[in-house]
Amino acid sequence: MSNVVDPLVLLKDYYKGNKEIEYRSEDHTLVFGKTKVPVDMKTAWIKKGGTTQYSIGALWYCLMNKDVSVTTFMETATSQGFERISLLDKKKIIDYFSGELDDVDAIDKTLIKDTLVKIGQSNQSVEGRSEADISKGSTIANKRQMKAAGKHEEEKIMAGDSHRKEAQKIEDKKREMKVIDFLTKNEKRVISKNSILKCPGVSFAKIYQLCCEMINEKPRGDALLERVTKKGVKKILDVNISTLKKKQKMSLLDEILNSGDGDGSIEGRPIIVVPPIPDHSKLCYSNAIQFFTEGQYIDGNIAKKAEGYNEYGDHQEFEYVINNKRVKFELYDSVIGFNKSHWRRVVAYFAQAEEWELKDFPPKESAVDIFLKIRGYFFTFTGLQIPNCIQKYNIKPLRVSRSQRYEDRSIKKEFWDDLIEFLGKERYKGK
Repeated sequence: MSNVVDPLVLLKDYYKGNKEIEYRSEDHTLVFGKTKVPVDMKTAWIKKGGTTQYSIGALWYCLMNKDVSVTTFMETATSQGFERISLLDKKKIIDYFSGELDDVDAIDKTLIKDTLVKIGQSNQSVEGRSEADISKGSTIANKRQMKAAGKHEEEKIMAGDSHRKEAQKIEDKKREMKVIDFLTKNEKRVISKNSILKCPGVSFAKIYQLCCEMINEKPRGDALLERVTKKGVKKILDVNISTLKKKQKMSLLDEILNSGDGDGSIEGRPIIVVPPIPDHSKLCYSNAIQFFTEGQYIDGNIAKKAEGYNEYGDHQEFEYVINNKRVKFELYDSVIGFNKSHWRRVVAYFAQAEEWELKDFPPKESAVDIFLKIRGYFFTFTGLQIPNCIQKYNIKPLRVSRSQRYEDRSIKKEFWDDLIEFLGKERYKGK
């Protein structure tokens, strides 16, 4: 009798049979009877449109919250440390684990052997090991290596420390030279006592701090800051040499990716807005992701009937590789309710060729400025005339054949080449 089991089979058996699955927050695990599994244990279930393996915890959390709203689900999943399930996968996950589906194409059979868990034991993934365990193991390993290497290796390590100290001295010297160079460039002939403080873009406190730091007298610089702060001067710069470097230009994509959580654990996601229905624009909310990810155009009304499609969701998510990096995008069919965070992440808008369609955009911005800040597209069939209201703005037409589906991939490539070029530029600031 085998003592291992596929975690997907385990979860389906317990969920379908209404057996108790206990979640233990203290060690972030799920308990199936006597079998304990970390929530971050990967399964063979592959995310639609990508290669990401869903964890057992993500699937379980989706099942436990199948009836809550999309917004609530997304917020609580992130706050409680669970991976978020794509809306494109949600219905299929619920149907499979409830027993309505016996098998799904989302399960990669070749990955099952690498995701098996031991029955009746406490399983542990690599990610689930505590920092204390990892640190303890590293310490023991290092001690054994030192003992085996002997005295000769210890001498080499000591020599390495000496080289590092010498390298640090050189770096400190270089830094001092940078400070001196900075002061020299900002040096100005003293004509009057007022001109002493007139160094364009550089305050006296900034120069004094640099001088104190250069001669290892940082406390003196701090004392100055304390005195001027007590006198009510608020804008005093705590200078670091890195602030002297010329600020590098940041691409629109990097700016958006860096706009996520302050600790960098979650990246910001670019937003693409498409029409809700296939009218003048033949690309809409129901068929856009299929086109963006697989280069396959499907009529929007037919796409609505596809398995797993949910037209009532707040938005959809998909991934695309840009410069060897997998970037997560959000797809919306309306800009109503967008706040400043949303607007700063909108990168593409598929126009509907309607004069009223920009009424929910920021009121102080003209249509010309909107389509300089956001890349505009108009998706239509080959042979149809481009409306005048599209031609007069910076909007790129994308023409797809009515019947020749083998041409779809070339149109997809044309779209992504253009958008990636746009994302690589600085954000348009206006005149």
